[in-house]
Amino acid sequence: MGRFLVWTALALLTTYKTYFLSDHLGLPKESLPNLLFISMLALAASVFVSSLLAGWLSDIVKRRKVFVIAASLGYAAAIIVVATATGFDGFLLGVVIGGLSQGAYMGVDYALVSDVLPDSDTEAAKGMGVFNLSSTVPQTVAPVLAPVLLLIGATPGSQNYVALYVGAAVFALLGAAAIAVIRGVR
Repeated sequence: MGRFLVWTALALLTTYKTYFLSDHLGLPKESLPNLLFISMLALAASVFVSSLLAGWLSDIVKRRKVFVIAASLGYAAAIIVVATATGFDGFLLGVVIGGLSQGAYMGVDYALVSDVLPDSDTEAAKGMGVFNLSSTVPQTVAPVLAPVLLLIGATPGSQNYVALYVGAAVFALLGAAAIAVIRGVR
């Protein structure tokens, strides 16, 4: 459930980033390909660095939950930074914070799941199948939720991207809460 909620937040951010840049920030459409390239390059670099670092640190301190919870909270903060951005620089800062959080989450979450799988000797594939669904189903759920969130407090002829991203941040916070209640692993 924690991964499903956090990945729903991720899907809401990444699916609507182009519209956010053009509709909300008012950036010229001809500049969007370059700006999206820059932001996705920054995202990929921050995911790469933080996934290696978080995984390594998690193994050293022998703790998983604290890293996954912190990453979920960091992702919620990143989304709020994006939601309140008034220009591309603020958006890019949020994307980098999100990438650092996403990488930390991914670098440790797989280890957390492998530590808590019930009957991992006999039913590991079933558990990993459910785990896989928790990261793929949000890509379908996000586009269903987005129109509702975009309409909250929207004025005629516009979309409320702040509401969309605050909603996404709430999903990330709920994901952190879902991880906090996991028993049997530190």
